[in-house]
Amino acid sequence: MGRNAESARRFGASDADLPLRRLMPYGVRKIGGVGPAVAAKLAKAGIRTTDGLLASCRDRRERRLLSERTGLPERQIQKFVNRADLMRIRGVGADFAELLVASGVRTVRELSRRRPLNLALKVSAVNAEKKLSRRAPSASMVERWIAKAQELKDAAG
Repeated sequence: MGRNAESARRFGASDADLPLRRLMPYGVRKIGGVGPAVAAKLAKAGIRTTDGLLASCRDRRERRLLSERTGLPERQIQKFVNRADLMRIRGVGADFAELLVASGVRTVRELSRRRPLNLALKVSAVNAEKKLSRRAPSASMVERWIAKAQELKDAAG
């Protein structure tokens, strides 16, 4: 959660009061598994942000081209793209994206099909076991993520 959200909470805002959409893309180093060497390869290909990665990898052909340009395996690029896609949802940063993946949710489409309470319980259990985030998301937060994932899925067609 960002500083603005923390500040809003101090003044009585709830999760429901916080917007679901991020305003700025994350740097690719925020994606789980992207270290300095991988980030440098992506930067050489002109990709420095999660939005840049998503724009460069809209389909299999584009992922294959990026794989050829960077020397990264196409499967690894797909994992990065899936995490970057999850991170488009307000409140799902790098930690929560990793937590979702560890809980069996790899894509926005998969997230859109989940039941909020079931996923909240699963994410909480996985976080208790693996300690991927300082805290597990609340059930209401997970519910909003799922609603936003459904909006994104519907917008994509």
